[in-house]
Amino acid sequence: MVINSEQQRVIDELDRNILLLASAGTGKTNTLAYRVAHIIESGRCEAHQILCMTFTNKAAQEMKSRIESLVGQPAKAVEISTFHSFCFYVLQQEGKRDESLYTDVTIFDEEDCKELYLPYKPRNMRDMNFASLISMVKEYRSVYEFYSESLIDDYKRTIQRLEQEQSKQIEKLFYNYNTLATEDLSDFWAHGHEWIARYDESLQSVHGVDFTDLICGVHRLFQNSDIRERWRSRYQYISVDEMQDTGSLEYKVMEMLWEGNHVLLCGDYFQTIYEWRGSDPFRLLEAFTRDFNPLKIIFYKNYRSNRTLFTMAFKTLQTMFPQLVGDVYDEMPEANSASDGAPILVKGCRNEYTESKFIYDRICALPKDASIGVLVRDNRKAQRLSEQFERYNQEKPESERRPFMIIDEYKFFRRQEIKDIMAYFKLLMNPNDAVSAKRIIKRYVSGIGDARIRDIESPKNRSVGLKLTDFMDMPIFEAEPYAKLVAGLEVGEVVVYDVESTGTDTTQDRIIQIAAMRIDKDGNEIERFERFI
Repeated sequence: MVINSEQQRVIDELDRNILLLASAGTGKTNTLAYRVAHIIESGRCEAHQILCMTFTNKAAQEMKSRIESLVGQPAKAVEISTFHSFCFYVLQQEGKRDESLYTDVTIFDEEDCKELYLPYKPRNMRDMNFASLISMVKEYRSVYEFYSESLIDDYKRTIQRLEQEQSKQIEKLFYNYNTLATEDLSDFWAHGHEWIARYDESLQSVHGVDFTDLICGVHRLFQNSDIRERWRSRYQYISVDEMQDTGSLEYKVMEMLWEGNHVLLCGDYFQTIYEWRGSDPFRLLEAFTRDFNPLKIIFYKNYRSNRTLFTMAFKTLQTMFPQLVGDVYDEMPEANSASDGAPILVKGCRNEYTESKFIYDRICALPKDASIGVLVRDNRKAQRLSEQFERYNQEKPESERRPFMIIDEYKFFRRQEIKDIMAYFKLLMNPNDAVSAKRIIKRYVSGIGDARIRDIESPKNRSVGLKLTDFMDMPIFEAEPYAKLVAGLEVGEVVVYDVESTGTDTTQDRIIQIAAMRIDKDGNEIERFERFI
């Protein structure tokens, strides 16, 4: 790789914090990989003291492979993960120290969460909107730092403040086909705290967290100075990529790790896609600049696009956001390519039928083995294009037809068979995951339907501590489950056994004390054993 002067500054500067503004195709990933390699090779810190965070699994994997190609085996110790994966790791590790947390916690995706929140969702409200409402309330509870011993009181205070400060944003979620569900909205202002608290209780009962809980959970943990310091002191160099998609709460969590460490914040304002859910790149840039006095470095050379494509793209930005472009760039960026490339065609069509025919004919004019993508505004547009392409294909001989697929139709982890397999694995990892248990039972156990599951999960059964997941281990129901315990008590053969360890996970933490007590049928002590290790 040829390193330009700005890239070399990022690689060499290991003392000051850095704000790196780098758009797609400017060699950002390679530069960050070389920087990590330089940190390790110069002995500034150990590899495990470097944390690199980004916002997609693909970007994290790409970064990991590039660093390993430069540094080799030591690079495996560098922590490279998405922001959500990092938060999940923190929750798991802290669960070993705090018995009120779970070490077997499972992340529930949108479909899994739906089963838990449906009992509380207003009938006329869209599922996606209700999920967004839950997420918003949870996030603002953390932003407002309403952390008391009463979850329902915290949510009540949060919703009361949102009604004063964000009522218009909340109202948007209660629109269905351009009609505001005023009765449902009123119910939310009055009882929304109860809905969300019950949903949270349902999640906790199956040792689950949703994606919002990952961030909120770590934010709450980091209110404890001992926990915060434990994680802050763990690292010396922290790199955050794709900062433009960082929400205010995510920024607050990361900011707690930065004090005293060397921080590199990297991104491109014009690539932001999450402003609709609260990311505010310029406000975060201002906060980082004010609080951490970073060296600002901009990558001006684009190595991916030809000159025509790059010029068109940048001129579009200048036309749409002239003030922002002027604020970001001290000088105008340029394409490094020596090729002008083919002219860009802008085609106006009278309707979607002439548009789809034009696109299809252009595709057919290209070689059959060409890799072609058609980008559209939304899924409905993709569906209509797909229908038209299918019709045009039928008009051609089979040898001349062009196969195609709608990518959104194949969300791998949402396919039924994949979710079935994942349900088995999740239940193996978390025996309390009743959502996965229900999926397996409904799909593969004959004779058990919704009515039978409701009976198993009735308040009567819950009151004696019986859960749906207990029925996954059927041998305990082949005889009276406590028969052996009763018989043992009669002859004084019941031993209560306990250990003390350095954490709450005795399979991984060091055991430091073993104790046991044999009791008679009345619970009186017969014999005692105790030993410190």
